[in-house]
Amino acid sequence: MDKKIDLYLWIIPHSDVLYKLGGIDRETADHYAMLWFSAGDNNDYMYVLEGSKPWSTPEPTVHDITIEWIENKIKNLEESQ
Repeated sequence: MDKKIDLYLWIIPHSDVLYKLGGIDRETADHYAMLWFSAGDNNDYMYVLEGSKPWSTPEPTVHDITIEWIENKIKNLEESQ
């Protein structure tokens, strides 16, 4: 059984605010990570095993998101460029 991934997205320099798409498979994570990364010069991402925390302190603000949120955000970012 494949392990699930949590995909974290953020916009540089605001790395203290993370957007998390949780509990997805690697293929889905790859797809949305590349869309996010390609949508803006300041977009970045990381994968972690589901339930892991990729930070120590200070703890960032984390927003749980959906695939629809990512698609809408990417559309807005592309339209603003």
